[in-house]
Amino acid sequence: MSTQLVVDRNQTRSYDYDPTLHIEYLVSASERPMPLDMVESRFDYLGGPPLHLHREQCETDYVIEGELEYHINGETFVVKSGGCIHIPKQTPHASINLQSEPAKIISILTPGGFEGFFQTLDSLPTVRENFDSIVSIAKRYGVEIIGPPLAISLGLANESS
Repeated sequence: MSTQLVVDRNQTRSYDYDPTLHIEYLVSASERPMPLDMVESRFDYLGGPPLHLHREQCETDYVIEGELEYHINGETFVVKSGGCIHIPKQTPHASINLQSEPAKIISILTPGGFEGFFQTLDSLPTVRENFDSIVSIAKRYGVEIIGPPLAISLGLANESS
């Protein structure tokens, strides 16, 4: 078995998690003999995932454009372009783009296996309006959603309209 991996941009899969967060799967453990997922994410102003933790996955994010504010296990970190942050499994975390320009990151999740969450959301578009359903689907893929996105918890959600 070859250990080489060549990612062809034409073979990636895109998911719009919400209007402010675009996900592009570059490598998925579910389809390649790789022990990881590699994901490119674009965060528009106030974009970011809900507060969550990965039961079995470590996450390493490399910021390639802009900057993100991370809330990790009760601490706040700002990571700018060229910086990186590692989040151990079982660690509550969320991030948000507080800048007007989009931010872009590459995330490596080890082990992989989370793409099915986005595929399920895409196949059930009305589920996005039901937070409890999203929580239930995430749990199937080893992720516990334990709070809202930071735009909501910081009281900024109305600013994006």
